[in-house]
Amino acid sequence: MAPKIAIVYYSMYGHIRQLADAEKAGIEKAGGTADLYQVEETLPAEVLTKMHAPPKPTDVPVLSDPNVLKDYDGILFGIPTRYGNFPAQWKAFWDKTGGIWQSGGYWGKYAGLFISTASQGGGQESTALAAMSTFAHHGLIYVPLGYAKAFGILTDLSAVRGGSPWGAGTFAGGDGSRQPSDAEKELATIQGEEFYKTVAKATEGRTCSTKEGQGRPLWFACEVYIFYHTMSGGHNNNHNNVEMDDIWGSPSDNHYTTSSHPSDIPRLQQEHTTAGYRDGITQAKSQHVQSGFDEGYSLGATIGARAGQLLGLLEGLAAAIGLTSLSYPPQIQETKRIETLLNEARKELSVQSVFGRDYWGEDGVWRYEVDGEEIVFGDVAGQHPLLKKWDGIVRREAAGYGVDWDVLRDGERDFGGEERKMVKKEGEGERRGVSEFAW
Repeated sequence: MAPKIAIVYYSMYGHIRQLADAEKAGIEKAGGTADLYQVEETLPAEVLTKMHAPPKPTDVPVLSDPNVLKDYDGILFGIPTRYGNFPAQWKAFWDKTGGIWQSGGYWGKYAGLFISTASQGGGQESTALAAMSTFAHHGLIYVPLGYAKAFGILTDLSAVRGGSPWGAGTFAGGDGSRQPSDAEKELATIQGEEFYKTVAKATEGRTCSTKEGQGRPLWFACEVYIFYHTMSGGHNNNHNNVEMDDIWGSPSDNHYTTSSHPSDIPRLQQEHTTAGYRDGITQAKSQHVQSGFDEGYSLGATIGARAGQLLGLLEGLAAAIGLTSLSYPPQIQETKRIETLLNEARKELSVQSVFGRDYWGEDGVWRYEVDGEEIVFGDVAGQHPLLKKWDGIVRREAAGYGVDWDVLRDGERDFGGEERKMVKKEGEGERRGVSEFAW
């Protein structure tokens, strides 16, 4: 879906309006469209007459309600400078956005600006800097013009010209008689074109093109699927291109693959594996896999990784839904629901809970049924009551947002499969801990 762009300006003598038209032409050149708005006038008509200001154009609507901009992805602001800062008209506009600021209505939207001053050194850059504070408070993401696409114009000193890497600009002269030059309008056109391209790149992921996430209204339904599909190597379960480190920080023999080798820690004189956290979930690596390994060596790492996977996906869903709720108020209740679910998962999938005495004996015996003649780590993890419970919950939540949870589960063999099968020692019980099995 093409991004929606608004150009909002205040223009007393028409200089900023000319730049606004040039910005709009640039957006259209890039294949987009833009809606023009002018902010409300605060000066009385008799004062404007004495200042010889022309009538305001009737073909551009007045933006009396700042909430209108909540429907746009990117906004270009046209600002004439007064003493190196906003004019009163712009200040009055921003002072009406308190409720929007409080609710985050502009949060995450993209912003650029273009400026006019009476003269060189009249405050084009200081006005841009002043605007940064307002943008920051609203959570607007500033997109500068920069030099890359307009280097020739910005570095040409052969003629008087407004504009800077902050954005396009013009000089109006002390009496407002100077009009924007061709170079200044070209600069504004370049800015409009590049601004649109930048916003388009940032927003194009909102429509999911993968089969599994197609038609989902939220961008993360596609992105989370793609992330996990990539990290798990797709349905081919190929992890060879995923670089990971060793649980204990020891170097890998191969820069592109994980390793399984003797540890230098005396109590770990057998091989261990790092495959448990190949999914790239930081929390699983730092809290669950390491702690799980401490609790039960490679079996613990497998169980820790599974808990980390479940929490990782819930964390991703909660974060993504939280982002959208700021721009789409109907998502607020969904945010609260998923956060409540996540808090419950954090409690039940904590290391203390998963490796608690309700499920494990003193000597490593797991206190729940695990079927199978040749039990592998994945079997033990899959039958853990808490992991089994949350696997079902996460599967349902993921399906609701187009995330294919089975992409991760397809890689089960890679962190608990045939190559790490637990072979029972002669004379040992049917359900013994890791220490009772040969590696």
